[in-house]
Amino acid sequence: MKTSIFKKVILVIGILAAVFAAAGIISAVILKNGGKVILPWSSESDKKVDLVQVQNDYRVSAKEIIQNYLTKDMKIEVADFGAKANNAEKAVEELLKLTLTKEEKAVQLDLVLALSDAQRGWQLKEQSLVDKANKKLEEIIKENDWLK
Repeated sequence: MKTSIFKKVILVIGILAAVFAAAGIISAVILKNGGKVILPWSSESDKKVDLVQVQNDYRVSAKEIIQNYLTKDMKIEVADFGAKANNAEKAVEELLKLTLTKEEKAVQLDLVLALSDAQRGWQLKEQSLVDKANKKLEEIIKENDWLK
């Protein structure tokens, strides 16, 4: 009886040691590659993701989407609720196609929610909801200089 418990304890210790060793190797590989993550499921064994580039690409694209939305919104007649709702919907769809890092998750969520509220406001013809959404969008832009 004592032997089987002892063997189980040794087995658990061995498994834990293997897990910690694997974590150490993964951390060392990431550090060795300058912080770039190697995707083990990639068809190409040397495929790397540059998180800084992903962040830069996201910020450039998101800024362009928001600026296009605002420019088009100003050109659409105020009474054309359908066109304004479609403009907001298109911006949301474009934002949702973007790849982002975890650092952009909060701003992405805020942008999508603000634009979705604007869309819903135009669809329901509720100016107060549109105004609230526009105010939130202005706050997001003010808080994130890269969106200006």
